[in-house]
Order: sequence, then structure tokens, then C-alpha cells
Amino acid sequence: MAEGACDKADESSYEDVLTISPGPFTIRFEETKLQLGSPFRIILMENTKEPSPQNGTNSTSGILEKEKKNCLLLDHIPHNNHAFITKECSEKGNQYPLGICTGSTYYITLRIPDIHCEDCTLQLQQIIPSKGNQLCDMSQSNETGNATDCIVYSSCARIRISPTLDGATRAMDYCADYIKNLPGDWQYRPEYLFKTDQGATLSFDIKMKNLHIDIPSQTKLGLIEKVEIRQNLTVLWNDTVREILAKKAPVSLVWSNLSDDAIRELLRENLVLNIIDSERSEAGDIIYNGQQFTEGQLGLLFDSYSESGWLVSERFMGPLVEDPMAAVPAGPCAPAVKYFMASLESVHVTAHGIIGMILIENRAYITAVLHVEREKVETVSLVGPSLVGIPSIDINVSSSFSGVLMTASDLTKQIPYLNTVKFLRTVKVKTDKEKNVLEGDFEEGMFAVLRDEHGHVRGMGSFQFTQGQWLQVDIVLNDITPTILSVLLLGPDDTVLADLSRETIHCTESFCCVQHLIQELSSQLILHLMRGQVMVYVATVGRNVTGKILGSPSGYCNMVDGACQDSFYQFSLSGMGIEDMKSSNGEMEGIWQETAAYVLDRANVFHYCVQVDNANWRGQNYSLNLVKNEVKIEEMMFTQLNQLSHSYLACNNIPLDENASVLSTMAVSTQREMNLILYDGHKKFLKQQLPSVFRGKCIVDKIHVVGNGHSYWSEESVPIPDIFAVVSDSLKFITEKNTSVYLMANEKAYQECQFTSAIKLSVETVVDKQVFIHSLNRPGKLYFAEQISCNTSKPLKVKVHVIDGIKTVQDGHHNEWCHKSMYSVWRDEQLKTWNQPEVSGPILIGLLIGLASGGVFLAWQGARMKRFSETFRGHNDNVFVRF
Repeated sequence: MAEGACDKADESSYEDVLTISPGPFTIRFEETKLQLGSPFRIILMENTKEPSPQNGTNSTSGILEKEKKNCLLLDHIPHNNHAFITKECSEKGNQYPLGICTGSTYYITLRIPDIHCEDCTLQLQQIIPSKGNQLCDMSQSNETGNATDCIVYSSCARIRISPTLDGATRAMDYCADYIKNLPGDWQYRPEYLFKTDQGATLSFDIKMKNLHIDIPSQTKLGLIEKVEIRQNLTVLWNDTVREILAKKAPVSLVWSNLSDDAIRELLRENLVLNIIDSERSEAGDIIYNGQQFTEGQLGLLFDSYSESGWLVSERFMGPLVEDPMAAVPAGPCAPAVKYFMASLESVHVTAHGIIGMILIENRAYITAVLHVEREKVETVSLVGPSLVGIPSIDINVSSSFSGVLMTASDLTKQIPYLNTVKFLRTVKVKTDKEKNVLEGDFEEGMFAVLRDEHGHVRGMGSFQFTQGQWLQVDIVLNDITPTILSVLLLGPDDTVLADLSRETIHCTESFCCVQHLIQELSSQLILHLMRGQVMVYVATVGRNVTGKILGSPSGYCNMVDGACQDSFYQFSLSGMGIEDMKSSNGEMEGIWQETAAYVLDRANVFHYCVQVDNANWRGQNYSLNLVKNEVKIEEMMFTQLNQLSHSYLACNNIPLDENASVLSTMAVSTQREMNLILYDGHKKFLKQQLPSVFRGKCIVDKIHVVGNGHSYWSEESVPIPDIFAVVSDSLKFITEKNTSVYLMANEKAYQECQFTSAIKLSVETVVDKQVFIHSLNRPGKLYFAEQISCNTSKPLKVKVHVIDGIKTVQDGHHNEWCHKSMYSVWRDEQLKTWNQPEVSGPILIGLLIGLASGGVFLAWQGARMKRFSETFRGHNDNVFVRF
């Protein structure tokens, strides 16, 4: 860390580019020299191609010379005056990865803007005011802009922002307004201050557009009963003092959501505060009295932090905090936390809800989206089992509740019951008319908070795996135009992992919910859930909302008795194989992480997907081989996840119906024959065993729609990949124009386009489309083609592989065994040992096995794994340095 702009120690970090998603993102940094009261700020800068002019001895070389368009992401981050610096931290803090300075660690969650930025820099600044505490003016540049003795220390990290579909065309100017970049209810945001000659003080919240009015007890009036704000003779706002006190006391009221006209008149000093008691009133002009927490104007500032470095004062934990995003863990740089969720149901069709909870240390950050028509929500309660004395959590809901609840609670009394069946079990919602209008099981799982482009919460999604190898998805939207256009689960660079747009949707005038079971989980979806890389994207007529799926599923490994270590997880979840490994190549080489997911689908096709992070593989050929007893079955090349990324991906699928020995070997939990081997060219440097992988029991009949889902049976879908099906499935060909579908006699006729013995499928007209249906009632390979295009450069044809001997579940959508969540399965198992002294349980539930071990402000943590002695090229551990 150096004075002025980013120091030379940061230059090497510019070789590393971390790809991050828009929305909440936790940064971590450490202080190596205690500077009491010295606040911090975070700036996003775009790296351009034009070098800056040379300014004497202050100019530096390399990328840091470039002019940077910038956006202020967070200002006035308070200092932790109770931090302590050890001797080791002071001497070695800037030389080693994060973790040396445990007594001076900071965690702050930013809101990353939804913009397209291939090459950006996050700059951390610490502002050290002069001894006279004169404000440091940072508004003119990235360094001190006035003549005070303020000192600025900086550190930088290079990032790439992967935008949502909506943000793909937005540039840096989109985040120029600092107020719009604030993370939730940031307590140190700019405010205008006012006063009156009655002694009242007023503060106007620029972001929330609320005017806070504080009237002291020392007024000339008696007991205050009513307060008004007037413009001339017009009353713009008034409120009654709801509790008439027995003696004079200060009064605090809030005028919420001021109109633009009211704000303008307030700033012009054209408004009057009128205070009324039982007999008379007193009016006073509202006079402008300055600003506080003005953008770029920094002085001494400090607040309370937890021992691990999170903001925990009443500003961020109190009942009046509307959205404590800045103190809520999010992303790969945050420490491991627990995620709980509940999908709330009711006998009423018009009542739905989802609640999510993030548990870190003894604090719970709770978000709920609830929709109950014609009733007023009063209380949300989290309760334990009826025969256990665990204290419940009762949240009183404000009278102004409009569908979204966000709060923070102290769970000190509930923590002793964590990881046992005695922990909180049920969520109950009480209204003014019904005791339990909404109710649901409280489980460890995954959830997403859906926000619009302004950061406002508009909905939530809950996600839970079942023992049938299914994923239960529930999405609730509130205060949004009730016409859903699309619902997508997106991976890195907007890869569509699941399209739920045609699933069960229920809407009213301002509310929608989506319910669906994903009954065929791909290895790619599982992989990206494990890596925390899946975004929910919902497009409606009025606005679009997005949110990252949050989960802490490394506990599945503990739940199913997998191989569970700090740096190595390997297990099978109802037959789906999961692996997550970390390894280090020495202190300066950095740490790489390899994550893999394996699925054997309903038609005995083996899907596998492997991602390696923090690998320096540019210009080199790395491959992934699947082998049995050293005999290669399949080879797949790694590809870069995106242009500047140091993450690499290899995904493939292999039909195994005709390879019974491989199928039987993979299903054995103690198998040692199946392995993945990573090669650098022809050099073998990593070998790992596969966990047991086997087909799930909950297979339902399926209608295979031929084509890509938009063009269907048309030239736009060519080439159509092979279809793998089971006996009792059906094929469905859909086309919007006159065409044909033929079942070819054999493979030769299919290849040579010989239609002499082909069977033409009958057609039905459905609205404006033609539909062909073919039932698959025998095993083997079937070939279908369209006659006109068969001999063209874009032949419309498809090969279908049909296997037999697969037992399907009848009435699968209502099969209780298949629907049962993995958490419920674990809970039932634990109930069998209820009387034992120690109840072992999952540490964390979900399917993400370890968060990404890299990120801005996060140095890679030391780890270990099984590997060959050859060096795995990792990237240097250069991110933000401490100061």
C-alpha cells in the first residue's frame, strides 16, 4: 500500500483478472498500520488505452498510467477503532496473503453496477485526515484535491464485470450517480441538514427521499399532538403523535417519499414546520444547515465491528434498518456462512411467500417476500420443534409493510441448537385476520434475492434438492407488472442453464409466483451452483429483476458421509457426483481450485463438467481424460471461461448404455477404477478418482420436443443433436410451415436420404403450428428426416437412441418419495439418534461445495489435495495488499 494512486506492489496484480457479477459483492481487506478514525472508500475505474500525461515524479509506469473513467461505489466507510495490529501483522502484513492481520480485518459488501466492463479496476482508498480534522476533499480526483495535510493510501485489483442481459449494452457512465450505487440502506449516505428557530432539526435522505424530523422537548408548547409541513397556506404533510406522553419528550417523525416538487421547495427554503399542541401552534421556517456524509468530503469516522470485521452497530443491526446489504456476506470473498430458506404456502391461492436467512457468527440477516391479499401481515415467526425449548424468533412487521421484509436478528440463544434436529423448523406468518396464513418448513438450502436495476427488492426464489435428483424451484415476485415474459437460470456469460418460462405461473394484479420441478439436472447446472455462478433472470412487461443463487452446500458432504476436509470434498448426492478441491503450488505460485459435477441421466448418458480456477494456462493445451484402469474412455479439451478469465471449463457427455462394465463400476461407492486425469499436452500432472455416480430412481415419462425450443423442427435448429430416450417416451416435432417428418428404414437410408421404405408421420394442426407425435415403444436407434432438405447443406434430420429396462415413476409429480428434500431426509435420519448425546448433522446444506477461493481483496487460502508431483501452474497471489 502506498501514498497516492495504486502502488507498484499492485502492478503485478494486474496480471490477474477476476470476473464478478453485478449485485452484492463482499470485499475483504486488512489494515497493517492503525490509523484511528481514518475512513475508507471504494472506486470502480475503467482501464482505457490512452496513457495519462506525465506529471513529474508522481507518474508511474504500466497500466496504472492510463486515464480511468470512474464510479464511486462506496464512500465514508467507517474505521474500526477497536482493531489491533500484531507485531507479525505490522512486519509481514504486506508480504503475505490475507490472514496475517486477523485483528484488523474488514468485510464490506458493495453493489457492483450492472454494466459491461471487460477491463476495470477496483481501487481501495484510506483517507487520513489532518490533525485538525479538516475535511479531505476527494471530489476532484482520486487523490486529495485541497491544500490540507490529508494523506491518501491506495490499493488496486483488476476485475471484469460480467453483466446481465440488461446490462450488456451499458457503459461506465451508467454508474456515474453515486446515490444509485449505494448498497441497500447504507447508513453513511449523503443527507441535507435543516433547522428551525423552534430548535427542531431535520435531515433529508437523498436516496430514500425521506425527511426525518426531530423536535426537542424544550419547546414553548405543551404536549405535542400534531406536526405539519406547509408551503404558504397549503399543508403538504402532517402526522399525529401517536402516543400522547404524560410529560414533554422529544418527538421524531418521518415524511416518507417526498415528491420532486416538495424536494425542490425544501431546498429553496420555502417550507414551514408547524408544531401543534392541544391549545395552540408554533410555526418556524425550515432553513438549510449544510450536508453530512457528502460525496468526496471525508473526515474522522468510526463505528463498531465484530471481531471478524463486520459492521454490527445499531445502524446495521437495528429494527429500523431497511436493507443491511453492506453488512451481509455475498460472493467468493466472504467467509463461509449458512443459508436457510422456506417456501411458504397457504390454502389461499392468493397467499404466497419465500423467506431466506443468512447466518454468520451469531447474526441472522433475514429477507422475506410475502403476498397476502386483503389482509395485513403482523408477525413473522421462526419456531423450533414443539417438544424442544428453543426460543423462537418473532419479527413484528411494520404497519407500512408492502411485501418485502428485511431485518437483522441476534441468534445467540438459538446457536447451541444449530446442526441438530432441535434447531428452528417452521416459519409462520400471522395477519390481522388469521393466525397462520402462511407456513413452511425452514431448511438449509439455496435462495436468491431478486432486485431491479435500482437495487430494490422485487422478489425472491427458493431452491431445494430432493432425493429424486430433482431441483424444486419457487419464485415469488411482488409489486411488479404481472406479465412474465421469461424466467431463466443463467451461468457465466449468460449461458442458459434452465428455461422456466413455460412453467406453472400464477399472477394477480401486482404479484406473480412460479413453481417448477427441474427433473433433469445437468452437470453444468450443478457445477455452476457449486461455484456460486448461477443468476436468476426474470423479465416482465414492466421491469426485469435478477439475483444470484446463494447457498452453502458443502454440508451435503457431511450429510452423506463423503470425504470432507478443509480443502477436499467428494461425495454423491442421490447418485450425483460432487467434487471440490483446492491446492497450492508454493507461497508465490498461488492457489488453484478444481470443481467437478457428474450426472448419469435417465438414458444412461454420463454427463461431466469440470472447472479449474486461478490457472495460468494461456497459450497452452490442457485436456481432461476419463479413464478406467488406465484405459482412456473419452478426452475433452479445456476452454477459457471468458476472455480475461483464469478459469477453464471442460464439459462432455458419453452414452454408456452399451458399456455395462463402466456403469456398474461408477455405481460402487468404494470404486478405484474410474479416474479423471488432467494433461498438459502429453504430460500427466493430476489424477483423481470419481465419486460413485448412479442413475436416480425418480424417472418419469418424457415428451422430447425436437429442436432448440424456438425454431423447433426447422432449418434454424440444424444441426439437431442426438436424442437419448427410454421406452415409453415420445417425440414431438413442431413446425410453423408445411413440412414433413419421416421415420427412416435404417441408418444407411438415413445417411443417403433414401425415402423409399420410410414411414411418413401423421400431422395435426394446433392453432397455427403443425405437430407430429411419435411414441417410442421399442429400444434401438431410430432415424428421422425431412424429405425436401435432406440432401441440402442444412439437412433437417435427427438420430434417436432408445434404451429399455428403465423403470419410470407413475404420477411422478405427486410422488412423495421423489419430492422429499435432502434436508428432510437428513432430518429423519437424525431423529433416529434423538437420544444420543451428540447429534451430528450437516455443517452447511446445498449443492455448492465450497465457494470460489479467489477474489478481490481475498488472497487464496492454503490448501491440500491428492496430486502428482508435477507442478500445476497457478496464478500469483496478488490481489489487494494490506495497509
